[in-house]
Amino acid sequence: GLELVTASYAGEGAINLNRAGDGLVAVALRGADAVLTLEVMATAAGRLSELVSLTDEITVREGVNLNGTGGALTLSFTTAEVATGLNALLQNTPNPVRGETVIRYELAVAGAATLTVQDAAGRLLLTRKLEATAGRNQVTLTAAELGAAGVLTYTLTAGDFTATRKMVVVR
Repeated sequence: GLELVTASYAGEGAINLNRAGDGLVAVALRGADAVLTLEVMATAAGRLSELVSLTDEITVREGVNLNGTGGALTLSFTTAEVATGLNALLQNTPNPVRGETVIRYELAVAGAATLTVQDAAGRLLLTRKLEATAGRNQVTLTAAELGAAGVLTYTLTAGDFTATRKMVVVR
């Protein structure tokens, strides 16, 4: 299987991630050079070209050119080397959070790290002390332990590295 890490696009359009937890992403892009980029993480062995496909389950799968006639939709698969020796805080998934969410992060070196979560007013909601390995790490949080709904920020601090991202918690 696959887990969505990030979704982005070049040009005009929109991405709907409401069903990303079900493995479905709705996309509407405009422009001749529209490109959708999905960064996924493998959760089981498999070929990417067999795990990702175009479907009509959420919206009709179609391409329309400027004349209003059908255009081709294509999928292209590329790989990127996993960066090593870098620090990164990734977007939590799923987002928005209803039950629980996973925050992934990468550290260049193993060591102590601290994850904090704050509400929009800056009130500290959670502090988690972590022992991280070099490379990919993750921590799971529940909406109940966050104790607040709305837009929250989470900050990871490890040595000289600090990064902050936003998440949305709904009840």
